[in-house]
Amino acid sequence: MEARAEYPGARALNTESPIIGIDLGTTNSALAWAEPRGAITIFQIPQLVAASEVAGRPTLPSFLYFTDQSQRDAGAVRLPWHASPELIAGVLARNADAVQQYRGGKQTTFGFLVGQVIKSMGGKANPALVNSIMRRELDKGAA
Repeated sequence: MEARAEYPGARALNTESPIIGIDLGTTNSALAWAEPRGAITIFQIPQLVAASEVAGRPTLPSFLYFTDQSQRDAGAVRLPWHASPELIAGVLARNADAVQQYRGGKQTTFGFLVGQVIKSMGGKANPALVNSIMRRELDKGAA
């Protein structure tokens, strides 16, 4: 898998930086990188490979699969993430004082904790889903 075609301007590239290659193929896409003059490493792209199973594969199919309601109801395309991801557990552990305040009746700390989860995910979280999971986790620990 060594394809090092040279193109005009190639010598002007910074040869100290890693090189990244993206193949957006008709049937599959792939992503690879290499240090200058180093071996090529193919990324294992996380994807749903079976019901509730995500695994890395060297290529990602370049198509969109539409499921019908019976497949969704049967769990054929269910993702494996459970209601208490490690990320939320980490936020709760790092902010034990705020957790105790919330459980002691100070409801305003809930927004702070949700904000910490969203922040730890780089702002790319569904606030409604985080709210739901956090309430469940915090209320479960108070019982």
